[in-house]
Amino acid sequence: MRIAIWHNLPSGGGLRVLDDQIRALASLGHELHVWAPPSAARCDAIDLVATDREIALDLPPQRGGQLRGLASAWRGRREDLDAFADHAARCAWEMSRIGPDLVLAHPCQFFRVPAIAQYLEVPSVLFLQEPNRRLYEAIFDIPWKAAPAARTLRPSSLRAFVGEFIRVEQARIQVGAETEWIRAFDEVLVNSSFSRESVLRAYGRLSRVSPLGIDTERFRFQERPARARGNVCSVGALVLEKNPVFLVRAMAAAGPAVRRFIWVANYVDRRQRALVERAAAEEGVSLDLRVSVGDDDLLHSYAEADVFVYAPHLEPFGLAPLEANATGLPVVAVAEGGVRETIVDGVNGTVVEHDEASFGAAVAELLGDIGHARALGASAREHVIARWPLDRSIESLEASLRAALARRGGAASNR
Repeated sequence: MRIAIWHNLPSGGGLRVLDDQIRALASLGHELHVWAPPSAARCDAIDLVATDREIALDLPPQRGGQLRGLASAWRGRREDLDAFADHAARCAWEMSRIGPDLVLAHPCQFFRVPAIAQYLEVPSVLFLQEPNRRLYEAIFDIPWKAAPAARTLRPSSLRAFVGEFIRVEQARIQVGAETEWIRAFDEVLVNSSFSRESVLRAYGRLSRVSPLGIDTERFRFQERPARARGNVCSVGALVLEKNPVFLVRAMAAAGPAVRRFIWVANYVDRRQRALVERAAAEEGVSLDLRVSVGDDDLLHSYAEADVFVYAPHLEPFGLAPLEANATGLPVVAVAEGGVRETIVDGVNGTVVEHDEASFGAAVAELLGDIGHARALGASAREHVIARWPLDRSIESLEASLRAALARRGGAASNR
């Protein structure tokens, strides 16, 4: 097949998934062409594609005050969404010139759902990791939650009311746009049953689970000393949904067994960093924050650790724990979201409730019985090899792409 790919992914697990897909699809003989805006991180496998195009995405600045916001609400349009759609139209036009059999799209780091499908004349498949959670989940203070009822006939109250109205209307405009965009795709693939349910709740769109896989050659087994070093590791953006303050307090609850808490982040939210560093100082936790590291440094961080910890809110899948498993690390994780599908208690980790004391106790128990921890880590790698092989993941993806092409009555090119 001749496959055009669009994405606007940051560095991190989602980009590694795309990188694995490009490597595997290219090795199977498919011709790949990639389009992305300048904000997208680059795949390591980009040299394997026939076309690597960067198309500008000029989002207008979020300024202009309430008059501009009211005008946007009245028109039912947002300039940033229109600019994103214009970018998508330009990409689609360029794609049409190479005559792809189909288009495979990955998420946008700004809007999640890409706008490109509505401009395509060929089948399109979206590999969506999760909905735009900030529009649908209470943890992010969803925009249509009612403000406090107390009002006074003062200019400040009127300004606050208008500001709330604008915020709600702009969110409604975005929900409408994303819903229209996702319904334009022929097929939507997701990474877990939990994500499938989340997409259905958010957009009313059915999707299909396309299981992920772990490259166990990239995430190879790491030899660790027989004694515990007291190093605990987590990987992921330092943002609210990754629940970093909870993990810091849980490390404190584990007591002196935890000597150092390593957090490897591809992105750091400044407010969360301040909260995490304050919590670490208050609790006496030695926090080692490592930002924007490469694959070699990530593997080194895994090798330094005795236990991997993971406690995000409603995580759609949880790639990092399985990658840690592949290196021989046991995982302590909160039983929430897609993690319930990836971490099996007693097989590749320990699953606990969302409670700092229980979480800390589970970590302390593994560090106190390092023989058990090492055995659980070895079991974890075998579990990943058997349950989450990369080749099976690519077979599933390729089958979904061919099925989308067949439903449109198309035939894959031999080029």
